[in-house]
Amino acid sequence: MLNTKMRGKLFYILIPFLPFLLGLAFRFKELYIWLQEPDKYFYDGRPLLTSFDGYLYAKQALDFANGKVQSVLSISLIGVLEGYLSKLFGVYPENIDLYLTPILSSLVAFPVFYYWYKLKMPVVGFCGAITAALSPIYLVRTSIVRFDTDSLNLTLPMFSVLFFLLSVKAKPLWAGLAFLSSWVVLFLYEWWYRGHTYITVSMVGAYILFLTVESVLDKTSRKRALIYLILTLLLSLIAVIYKGINLKSLLAFAINRAKAWTVGLEQGEKGLLPNPNIGVIELKELGVSKLAEYTMGFEPVLYISIIGLCLLIIFRFRYIILMLPILAIGALSFFGASRFSMYLAPFLGMGIGFLYYVALWLINKHAGSFIKDRYIHLLRAGLLSLLVLLSAPWTLLAELRTPPILNIKTNEGYVKLGELTPKNAYILDWWDYGYVVQYLSNRRVFHASGFDGLRSLFIAKAYSSNSQSEAYNLINSIVWGNFAHIFQLSPKESVLYEGKLRRGEYLKEFPFPVYWTFNVDIPKKFGWIYYYGSWDFEKREGIKSPILQVYNCKAIGRNVFKCDQGVFDFNRGVYIKENNEALPLKAVIMRSSQGQISALPYRRIGFYVVVVQKGNKLARYVMNERAFNTAFVQMYILRNYDSKLFELVYDDFPYLVAYRVRYLREVQESETD
Repeated sequence: MLNTKMRGKLFYILIPFLPFLLGLAFRFKELYIWLQEPDKYFYDGRPLLTSFDGYLYAKQALDFANGKVQSVLSISLIGVLEGYLSKLFGVYPENIDLYLTPILSSLVAFPVFYYWYKLKMPVVGFCGAITAALSPIYLVRTSIVRFDTDSLNLTLPMFSVLFFLLSVKAKPLWAGLAFLSSWVVLFLYEWWYRGHTYITVSMVGAYILFLTVESVLDKTSRKRALIYLILTLLLSLIAVIYKGINLKSLLAFAINRAKAWTVGLEQGEKGLLPNPNIGVIELKELGVSKLAEYTMGFEPVLYISIIGLCLLIIFRFRYIILMLPILAIGALSFFGASRFSMYLAPFLGMGIGFLYYVALWLINKHAGSFIKDRYIHLLRAGLLSLLVLLSAPWTLLAELRTPPILNIKTNEGYVKLGELTPKNAYILDWWDYGYVVQYLSNRRVFHASGFDGLRSLFIAKAYSSNSQSEAYNLINSIVWGNFAHIFQLSPKESVLYEGKLRRGEYLKEFPFPVYWTFNVDIPKKFGWIYYYGSWDFEKREGIKSPILQVYNCKAIGRNVFKCDQGVFDFNRGVYIKENNEALPLKAVIMRSSQGQISALPYRRIGFYVVVVQKGNKLARYVMNERAFNTAFVQMYILRNYDSKLFELVYDDFPYLVAYRVRYLREVQESETD
């Protein structure tokens, strides 16, 4: 039989399993939904990924499993881990991630709880563990088949923080083991979240500050703190020299990144190129109500948790020091960068938990003598239950859904694109789909994941061009990198040079096959693509020309249709948006299943409605004239293309449409025929 002390320890060992298991349950709840409709969520037995970056890590994992990786340190640890498991079980990497991401991300409950348990505040740890594992933003960013580093981006730093604390607070033998473990975890984190060395360095800096404060304030651990302080400084010096880290440059880089993610979004365009961050949804400022929705569920609970967190920082700042780098990342979500609210959520839960101890202190000080002991226990239990409920955003958990980032037909199209194209081909696609092409098509791309300076700008200009001949010339300049010369010119000269590229004054034969692709996801992003594509180097501005895709239309009268985002009234020639704004129509353009294009004109100036028939289904788009005339709309939506310049090789509209860009010699031969 276990004595009372051992039962108490066992109880606290088991406590964090509750938020851990809840984290698994809410993530695997989606797996249950997916398994009910496998034809919607699985392609050829492989689950569809729920993030674009997931295709990058899936590619790394597949290359590792197939022995194509020369050095394991050349790719992220997530690629190595899932690649090894993929090879071990004989399945695709995404089949591994279907189960692994929920497990890895839910592990965050353990370091968060045990950190505060060691400091004799288990309620702070428990409430923090609940919000860490179950905050809506974290659930979304660590959903099944997310296949992203977020699955351990919070867990690993929290484990390093726990080991930092144990190096001072644990018994000598365990303390030494904890010190070594903290460096192992930091190494794994550096390997896992490649390119973010500034976070690792800041965590070591926080540990050095903590050891310094501990050696001054705590006589019982002063000697040990000094020993580890000296060892940490030596190890840090070795790491800085070995890796060639420039601390000043690293600090400047971190500050610039923070500005770009927050205040930089509101700044005007100052450089030659546009600010790509303004078009990234994940970096948009949340506002208080949205921040509450992403973290605590309710706005009043957010305010309460912030009060508790402020009190925790004031009265336990000594132990918050180790967590300052993580808290600083979370604090970015107050100014923008919604993605970072997942780092803030655990601290809001800790704030809720700390209010428990504040309330007990107030009760003992001001009302302890008036309340009988048995009522004190009931009061504590009731208060604890209330705070635990507050720290769990129950209202939102049941509604969260993270569908695949691309549907089955689009995934299938990219797989077939790899079968249709030669191995040395390059695929020109928008940056979001670069990793998709690399993984599913196994082909090279011109850019992936994010804005790649002038290259991405000119790809946008090709999509946005109102002349397919100009688009062809721009693609040629992208292949040969002729645009790079613009950096050496004045803004006015840049505009003139862009004109020469558009006219094809520097054309050269393509050194490899080039294919241009369009998929079902691009229309909703076309407003920003056109903004980049219309960028004027001299004026330092672009124009947004979005395309509105309309669904679920039903007749409510003769030639009047109610849709999900408004009403078409073809009698008056208007489209009435949900806010009752009436858009005058210039024309309705119809494309039949047989490819015949017809027009119903209304007036000289107005918007276009483009309706495309495929079988018994219709795709409907609303756009202004600028967007209608672009190569994107003409070649993707209408399949109205110049066959002398492009060859249609794959047409599964709206899912994926692909063209081969003809060699220059083919174009010249067709002109002489």
